[in-house]
Amino acid sequence: MKVLVINCGSSSLKYQLIDMSSEESLAQGLVERIGINGSILTQKVEGKDKYEIETPLKDHQDAIELVLRSLVDEKHGVIKSMDEISAVGHRVVHGGEKYASSVVLDETVIENLDEFTKLAPLHNPPNIIGINACKALMPKTPMVAVFDTAFHQTMPEKAFMYPLPYELYEEDHIRRYGFHGTSHKYVAGEIAKWMHKDVKELKTVTCHIGNGVSVTAVDGGISGVGTDFRDIRSAVENDNNHRALLAMDIFGYQIRKQIGAYAAVMGGVDAIVFTAGIGEHAPEIRSRALVNMEFLGIEVDLEKNESHNIGDGMEISKETSKVKVVVIPTNEELMIAKETLELVQK
Repeated sequence: MKVLVINCGSSSLKYQLIDMSSEESLAQGLVERIGINGSILTQKVEGKDKYEIETPLKDHQDAIELVLRSLVDEKHGVIKSMDEISAVGHRVVHGGEKYASSVVLDETVIENLDEFTKLAPLHNPPNIIGINACKALMPKTPMVAVFDTAFHQTMPEKAFMYPLPYELYEEDHIRRYGFHGTSHKYVAGEIAKWMHKDVKELKTVTCHIGNGVSVTAVDGGISGVGTDFRDIRSAVENDNNHRALLAMDIFGYQIRKQIGAYAAVMGGVDAIVFTAGIGEHAPEIRSRALVNMEFLGIEVDLEKNESHNIGDGMEISKETSKVKVVVIPTNEELMIAKETLELVQK
C-alpha cells in the first residue's frame, strides 16, 4: 500500500510517497512559489538524478497535478499510474478541541476545518486548499487529516488554560493547544524503542526546534540578522555578532527553563529528545539548553554532542547520566502515513 503525504503552505507544497509495506520513502519533493512567478518542483528519488521542473502554477490544484504527473513520469517517477496511490494523508495544523485524533476527510470535516481558520489563519487555509485540490483530482482516493494539535489533546485543563478572562476561552476558544504533534509523537515512540520500554512508562521531554519551536517561543527579531539559524551561527562565528550570540543564549536559556518546568510537573524526567532542523544540527543550542543541569541527573558528553553523525539517533549523554539525552531525526511524513493507513484500513 502506497500513501501520499501532502503538506501545503501558503505558496509551497511538500510531499512524500511512502510504501507502507516497508515504510520506505519512494519519492519526496517540494513545490515552491505557487501562484508566483518562477514556480518550481524539485523531486528526489533514491538512485535517480534530482528532477526539477519550472512551469507556471496558478494555484495548489495546478501544483498537485504537477506532483502527480511527476510521480508517474516514465523517466523520473516511481509509479506507473495514480491507481497505485491507496490513500492521501494531509497535514492539518489546527483541529481545535473537536479533533483529538486523525480523521477520514469528508465534507463535514472540511466545513469544521474552516471554523478553525481563526485559530490558525496562516496555516489552515492552505491546508484546506490542498485537501480540496486533491479531492478534485483524486475523487475516489480515501483521504485523512492528521492534526498537529491532536497529540496534545490529553493535556489537563490546568495545563492548557491561560490566566485570562474565562470568557475568552468560552467564546473564542483561546487556550494552549500544542503544536508539532506528529513530530512529538514520532520521536516519543522512537526514544521508547531506544530505551526498550513502553512509551507510557517514560517521562520524556521532546524538543522540536526548527523554524517553529514547540518547547518554548523565541522572538526572532533579536539577532539582527533574521530568523534563519544558519545566518545566526555565521554571524557568531565570523563576526562575533553580540546580538546573534544573544539570540543563541536566549534560545538555550528558554529551552532549559522549559525542560526544568516539565521535569517539575512530571516529578522527574527519564529522557530528553532533540529533533527538527536546529535540534538535530545545532550542538551549540543543545549544550546551552543542558548546561548546569546535573542536579536533574542530566550529564552531557560534549564530545558526542559535537558529532554530526546522527544516523537514526545519537545519544549525547554520558554513561553516568541518569537521564538519557538523545538526538533523533524526526519523520513527520511517516507518522502521517501511519495514521492514514490505520484509519483507511479500518
